[in-house]
Amino acid sequence: MIVTAGIMQVLKYYSNFFIPIFCAVFLCLGCEDLPRDNILDPKNPSSRTDQIVVIEAFVNTNEDLPPYNFWMLDALKTLKDKYTDKVIICEYHRTIGMYDDPFAIRESDFIQDSYTEEKGVPDVFLNGSVVNIRGSSGPNNSLNRLEMALQDLLNKNSFFEIEPEISRNGNSLKINAVIARLGSKSAGNIFLRAVVKEYIDATYHRNVVRDIVQSTTIERINPGDKETLTFETVELGSGGPYSLVLIVSSSENMENYQAREVLVP
Repeated sequence: MIVTAGIMQVLKYYSNFFIPIFCAVFLCLGCEDLPRDNILDPKNPSSRTDQIVVIEAFVNTNEDLPPYNFWMLDALKTLKDKYTDKVIICEYHRTIGMYDDPFAIRESDFIQDSYTEEKGVPDVFLNGSVVNIRGSSGPNNSLNRLEMALQDLLNKNSFFEIEPEISRNGNSLKINAVIARLGSKSAGNIFLRAVVKEYIDATYHRNVVRDIVQSTTIERINPGDKETLTFETVELGSGGPYSLVLIVSSSENMENYQAREVLVP
């Protein structure tokens, strides 16, 4: 018993000495697993994020027209189901000649005017002015054309981060947004477009653009800087659900650099 007690005292003495050292070594080894650089921190010169591809389709769903627009919308639905959060779909409905579209708004005309002088439907743009796909000869053909164009735009870096700040009071939607410049280079002549979409039905009116407002032009934003932008209040209808898409665009060539979509409460 005396020998056992002595051994226990020795073990107790050395355990008090070695346990803190072991813990320190363990914690030090664990330090290697902690992230040193946050790629979403604007102050990190290597900061970046994945670019979300915005697909804007100018369409007319008047049933007296040939089914070209419906073929394209079928293809867009399939594309969205496949690529989910890598793409954002916006349907800009337009009245063409004598063919009225009940969901047409004049802002859709303005957006298409900024992209092209030759306006028709269906007319699809990927990341603004970067890619233009016109017409449709069937849903499968349209899907193939869309997917081929999309492959060149996926998995690219963006150097903008968008944080929406929205609040709803009845049917009034107040929109603010914070835009951060990532990376190590300044950017200029950009603006933020706020697009309000409505999900009307599961067939051909899933991403109907109901209103569009945009910010003033940001002449220059330096790496690591943030800008807070305030938009006009948007009045929602009695339908829904609604979502808000924020798009960072160049005011010089109408290329889209980044986008973010959030549900409206």
